[in-house]
Amino acid sequence: MTESQSLAADNLGLVAHIVDRHRGRLDRPEALSVGNLALVEAADRWRPGGMPFAGYACMLIRWALIRASKNPDTEALSEEPAFPVNEPADLTAIMERLPPFDAELLSRRFGLGGKPATLPRLSWQFGLSEPTIAKRIQRALVAAREMAEA
Repeated sequence: MTESQSLAADNLGLVAHIVDRHRGRLDRPEALSVGNLALVEAADRWRPGGMPFAGYACMLIRWALIRASKNPDTEALSEEPAFPVNEPADLTAIMERLPPFDAELLSRRFGLGGKPATLPRLSWQFGLSEPTIAKRIQRALVAAREMAEA
């Protein structure tokens, strides 16, 4: 386990504490997901010698919760598409070119075959942590955008 992973694991309770005090529009599981991603980012970016880690992480978690509360929908669920497509056939072609796991993940997350799934739900379905699911979604979106622009 790396030092940043250890820092994040040791401070998971901090996320729950901040989420419980946060009065945003997110439901608790989604707020925990946002908070955990912010905690992982804080652990990756924090350097000893300055601000204590807990203070730095609190700041990033609160900012992430505020941003997510102002816009609780993810990028792909907002009015703008996650990547530019001209017609449904383009989307189908892009999804077919993605690795099968990534295509399935995007389909479930953004509701291409039904209702969109939350990060906690996808984490449970695939047996992976929420940060891992979020990173895979981001990578798949980047790959899909590149394919759409090519």
